[in-house]
Amino acid sequence: MKTHPLSLGEIVLVIGQFIPLWEFVHSADEDIWLFKPKDLLAAISVNRLFRATLTPLLWSVCVGSAFKSLGEAQLCLGPTICDIPFDIVEKNSWAIRFLNLSRYSRRSDRRVDLLKLNCSRLQELHLNASVDCAWATRLVQANPELRVLHWAQMSRISIRSEIREFASVLSLRRLRYLGLHEWNLYTPHFYRVLANNAEHLEELRLTHCDSIVSKRLTRDETGKVRRTFMIPTETRVEEFEPMKKMCLSIRLGKVKTLHLDVERSGFPLAFYWLIRVVPALETALFGGLKESTAKELSLTLRKSCPRLRTVWQDNIRNRIIGPPGLSNDTALHLVSACTPGHLVHSSLHGWRIDHTYMEALSVHRDSLETLELGIRDEDYQDSFDNLCTILERCSRLKHLAVYFPMHRRPSGRQNPFLFLNKLATCPGLESLAFHGFIFPDDDYFDDYVYESDDDFRSEYDSGSDDDSGSDEGAWRVSCDRRRKFGDYELKSNIFHTSGWRELHLGIDDGFNRGGCSDRFERLVGDAIGSLSSLKRVVFGCKSYVKVLSSSSVHRANSIVLPTSKEIKVMPRTGAIDADRDLDEVIHDDFGEDVEAVKSSNNKFRKMAFDVIGTLPAMNCIVLNSDMFEKVFL
Repeated sequence: MKTHPLSLGEIVLVIGQFIPLWEFVHSADEDIWLFKPKDLLAAISVNRLFRATLTPLLWSVCVGSAFKSLGEAQLCLGPTICDIPFDIVEKNSWAIRFLNLSRYSRRSDRRVDLLKLNCSRLQELHLNASVDCAWATRLVQANPELRVLHWAQMSRISIRSEIREFASVLSLRRLRYLGLHEWNLYTPHFYRVLANNAEHLEELRLTHCDSIVSKRLTRDETGKVRRTFMIPTETRVEEFEPMKKMCLSIRLGKVKTLHLDVERSGFPLAFYWLIRVVPALETALFGGLKESTAKELSLTLRKSCPRLRTVWQDNIRNRIIGPPGLSNDTALHLVSACTPGHLVHSSLHGWRIDHTYMEALSVHRDSLETLELGIRDEDYQDSFDNLCTILERCSRLKHLAVYFPMHRRPSGRQNPFLFLNKLATCPGLESLAFHGFIFPDDDYFDDYVYESDDDFRSEYDSGSDDDSGSDEGAWRVSCDRRRKFGDYELKSNIFHTSGWRELHLGIDDGFNRGGCSDRFERLVGDAIGSLSSLKRVVFGCKSYVKVLSSSSVHRANSIVLPTSKEIKVMPRTGAIDADRDLDEVIHDDFGEDVEAVKSSNNKFRKMAFDVIGTLPAMNCIVLNSDMFEKVFL
């Protein structure tokens, strides 16, 4: 009698590994994975063999925001709140391989540190500052095979407690990633951890950390010898030569990514010395740097890290205003850290893009593929002129992002949008991102995009001679201006056609979220017509993805009604006369397969609800930030 294949645990396990458990979704500013266990749960319920074999796959990943006791669970697992009682978590904790408590928040009723987890084979662990330190220490000590550890500490904890808790990391020997946040690190222990994991460590992340050194031995009243500690300062560098020798004795040959945001620490050199012991470094990420620090780092990186190809400044979106002391020289030094022709990915922010900055980037014209620039320049004409030159020279760019707080009206003939015409010089562009291109006043937009204010004023004067101050004169001026300069108000937005799909519809709250004007979107749409490789365009919190094959789209699944009073732009049909009834537009152009309506003008709300009653396939309506779904009774 032959054994059925599905009665073998090995085959069942292989089948289970091909059952999708997570669904990828892009939300706002981050990519997330939604937990979708329906298919795996169905497989587990087949018989006892399937249950015993596939249950570990179901519990291999555990996220703290899914715990029932937290009450207000985060939405990181999707729109529905996961509700997992503590006893169920404890019962199946033996199968957990990935434990993420990075979004855990301490509650007064029940806390995660009351969990009695039976985890001894964790591969990845993420802890935030709300997790009880003693509980976290026991968890780290119980899992010596950890590969990934990210641990955020509370800044107000005592130095002695931090030293005692960080000692638990000394038992780890196979870390590939180590991330520490808000720690006061006892320097000998920290370097020892690095030495213990030198054969495996590939990425090191230190943010807002400080170093601690032993100060002296003292004897208290009882006669016991006590060790006191201190946070070093740059004024007492001579006391830390032994610490420097200890660091330079380590060799981290596999570290390829180093993230240091420690400029505010009392003695950042204790961490910057690490750059000298990572010869295989390819990616360097830094926080806010002083000019003097950036200069020293540039020289050290150039000498010690010949493979460096990526330089990033952390959190560029939130720093377009710039921290105190920010200067162009900081970004210039970081660009110079790479050997000429080796810089591939760069994310830098500064006050302006001057000629020196432009020349420094042009040195890497044959290698540069990713460029993110944060600009804060009151006289931004020079910055965008130099950006035009950069785009012309660096024709191999694949990803471009510009963060710019446009908060005032340009003067004279300033035109910050001429660089859009140079996008065509980079035929390999795959993604574009623009943040902060907003306009304080819509009335001047058409004027300074094409000609100066003086030209427009002369047109206005000539158009109103016959009937000064009358509506007819104002109408004639509008027609004359459109005939001479063109009118973007009457052009359809390419991103609202069937060739593009909106990936995320967010609420545009202006500069704080990096939102861009709708008219700026039209300008970008006109400039990207020749870029066949372009796949994604981001405007603040809105993202558009190109539909790969337009021929496969037979029916539109959305209607976009923009704010224009003169025209309604519809997918597949271009411009439609405003006098045409909305009922006729929907039925004639989209049939009965319309599944969603997206409107950006509240005046269409009532009209939309009046006509969708005859569309049986309609199940979702989005009006501004309000979404209405059909309820099936």
